[in-house]
Parts: sequence; C-alpha cells; structure tokens
Amino acid sequence: MVGNSFLVNATHHKVASFRISEDRLLIATDKKIFEVDTVNALKLIESFLPADNDPPTIPAVEIKALAGAGEIKDIIMDNIRQLKGNPAFIPQAQAINESVKVLVDVAKTEVQMLDLMHKIRS
Repeated sequence: MVGNSFLVNATHHKVASFRISEDRLLIATDKKIFEVDTVNALKLIESFLPADNDPPTIPAVEIKALAGAGEIKDIIMDNIRQLKGNPAFIPQAQAINESVKVLVDVAKTEVQMLDLMHKIRS
C-alpha cells in the first residue's frame, strides 16, 4: 500500500504510510490523514480504489482573446453611427445585436470553462 496511488472520493492520493493498532487504523497520504476505528477499517480500505501512480493530467489549453474583438467593437460603433443617421437601419442593427449577444455568451462560456479547468488542476 505504501507508495501506491489510489482514488478516494474521486481524489488522487499517494499513500505515505499506515499504522494499525488494537483499535485504530491510520492511513497517511499526500493529501490527508485517514483515521478510523478497526470496526470501520474495512470500509475505509474498500474506499481506496487502485489508480495509476501519476495523477491524471489535463492538457494545457491555449488561452486566446476573443477573435476579432477590436473589429467587433468597430462594427458596433459604426452601427451606432448609422442608427443615428438612418432609422431604417434599425432591423439590421437588431440582427447584429443578436449576433453580438451570441458572441458574448460564447466568450462567457469560454471563461467559465477555463475557470473550471483551473479549479480541476488545483
């Protein structure tokens, strides 16, 4: 058991040492010290699922800025200028507005994904 890797409650642990006494079982890992009475020892040991010696890694993700963000800003500002000068442009501006909302939602999703990946790596 010592030196081996296990998954315990979906967390990767590497066992550093263990000790058994008359009434206690203690398992020390790189993440936590588990201690139970001998009555519950089997239940604890069964929760240690064999795993590879190296924890799973998540591939690095290249962080990119929203493609064409500067161009999108220019288009939006141009549309605002056209709206001021020509009210007939409103339907086209509304369609553009919907497209911009989709782009913003995509960017928010990318940020949430990166945040989740950061939490998983930590």
